[in-house]
Amino acid sequence: MNQGTETKRGGIGESPSGLTTIPLWKDYLSLVKPGITFSNLMAMVTGFGLASGGHGDLVVLMWTLLGTGLVVAGGCAWNNAHDRDIDQLMIRTRLRPVPAGRIPWRHARRLGWCFSLLGTLILGRYVNGEVALWGAAGVVWYVLIYTAWLKRVTPWNTVLGGVAGAVPPVIGWMAVTGKMDAPAWALFLLLFFWQPPHFYALALLKEEEYRRADIPMWPVIRGWRETWEQMAVFGCILLPVSLLFPTIGVVSWGYVWMVLPLGLVFAGLIVAGRWVKDRDRWAQRVFQCSLVYLVGWMVATVAFAG
Repeated sequence: MNQGTETKRGGIGESPSGLTTIPLWKDYLSLVKPGITFSNLMAMVTGFGLASGGHGDLVVLMWTLLGTGLVVAGGCAWNNAHDRDIDQLMIRTRLRPVPAGRIPWRHARRLGWCFSLLGTLILGRYVNGEVALWGAAGVVWYVLIYTAWLKRVTPWNTVLGGVAGAVPPVIGWMAVTGKMDAPAWALFLLLFFWQPPHFYALALLKEEEYRRADIPMWPVIRGWRETWEQMAVFGCILLPVSLLFPTIGVVSWGYVWMVLPLGLVFAGLIVAGRWVKDRDRWAQRVFQCSLVYLVGWMVATVAFAG
């Protein structure tokens, strides 16, 4: 069977309902979570563009994209394999290929390790050793620390798991400079503090699903009020962190005119949650605003680099 062939009723590409079929290549593509992989690559490109001032070596950029993409995709595939039990209990994840039984979990795990290893080797061979170490550290943290442990045992899983999510822009910066210096730490911190409000908003929207799957997300364990407090703290810290970049001289002050208003709107929306009546609508707005903020920050960082 080639990747473009749909499976017949009862085959590996069939949904649990038995009413529809899914092309096998789409199932394997979904294992690597294209949306997450793409967003991580955009964060990496932001770090690369900041370090190079928009004039980096395109060959190095291509190798960094390939290596980072494989590392991230591998982590996502491994996550799909390991989380198959809880994915079966959640509406938004139960039709994924592994919990639905269309792809054996061992295949997903092997694919994950192969992609991660290949990506790390590419980064080490064609970029530099420091980048390869950060890539390896990121996928190990995501797979072994977050997915296999923190996610299931503590409501701090989102915050601590954010270490892995903050690695891609550091990879981009170090692909150009080879140094873990002040701008690299600023990149790390911005992504680290951006993630909790983003993922807590999603957790509020999917609270009952997380409860059913027995995942100790903050809304499930501590409730709405404490979740909002956490979001407000991280959202407000994000403001001064975003201003580190012009302060240390890696972007011009024009950056502030774009990023500061975005940060004020984002933080203001989060803080306003204390008084909202429709909490689901508010959480949806925070989630959407977090994406607008991230894209706006990426554009401003590259546009005003140097």
